[in-house]
Amino acid sequence: MTGTVADVRPFVQRASVFVVPLQTGGGTRLKILEAFSMGKAVVSTSKGAEGIPVEHGHQILIADSPSEFAAAIQELLASPEKRATMGRAARQLVEEQFDWKSVQKIVHHGYQQMFDARLPLDRKRVLIGK
Repeated sequence: MTGTVADVRPFVQRASVFVVPLQTGGGTRLKILEAFSMGKAVVSTSKGAEGIPVEHGHQILIADSPSEFAAAIQELLASPEKRATMGRAARQLVEEQFDWKSVQKIVHHGYQQMFDARLPLDRKRVLIGK
């Protein structure tokens, strides 16, 4: 345990496996996306990975009991090849779905839907150039 650090990346980089044993809570799962962006193999609970479009065994290992969690960590520690393969898949997921260009498209689409729902048809044509 190190307490608060200015930059978590050196600690994540040194880890063979990134673990997220989250049982309760809400909010975004940025810690998993950060580990994915660094190409790290991740073991998480279902709650910890909630809201991230992952496939168990492809980008992440999901384990909800203590024995499953320990077994998943051991599996990854025993297989550098599996860690590397999962890390590449995780990195690809982040690049394809969570980079700024992807997020911009999602936000733009959301605003466009709100805009389309609130304006009369003749006004939409004037404002969006149709």
